[in-house]
Amino acid sequence: MKRIFLCILALGLLPLGALGQNLKIVTVDMTRLYNEYYKTLEANDKIKGSLEKAQEQVEEMVKEGQTLLEDYKSIFEMTQNDALTEEARLKAQTDAESMAQQLKDKEREIQQFRQNTQRSIQQRQQTYRDLFLDEIKGVVLEVSRERNGDLILDSSGLTALGISGVIYSDPSWDVSDLVLERINADAPVEE
Repeated sequence: MKRIFLCILALGLLPLGALGQNLKIVTVDMTRLYNEYYKTLEANDKIKGSLEKAQEQVEEMVKEGQTLLEDYKSIFEMTQNDALTEEARLKAQTDAESMAQQLKDKEREIQQFRQNTQRSIQQRQQTYRDLFLDEIKGVVLEVSRERNGDLILDSSGLTALGISGVIYSDPSWDVSDLVLERINADAPVEE
């Protein structure tokens, strides 16, 4: 909604600005810039690695849980065995109850680990996203100033209606390639 308001406001002010001067408009595709920024690609690789490592940890915890379940089944069978003494069956029942609690604890541990991991990764993604978008915006402003731009429009986003916020723009206004070249100028060279 805020984006629609800003576009309407900017477009509403165009005639006023056009009276006194030639308005210079610059457009960029912020989604493309963010997705093709080398730091975004590196961060995505790190996050993917973290997800894979977390998945391995979950699988290990699940294996531990399966081992506990097998032990529980064995002990529970002992509680049903009429060949055992009453004392042995009672001990097996106590052990089975203890194992059942350990199983619940393991399930809770796995669930909590998944939630904590997901929350942590989402926070990292948000931090990366905010940082990288600030860096990209700085370069966009720099390029816009070099071109004497008065108004910068993001051609990538959709309005609340699901249509592009910029219906048409002269391709010569788009500085996405130039910005992309600059933000990736420091990218490490692949071997």
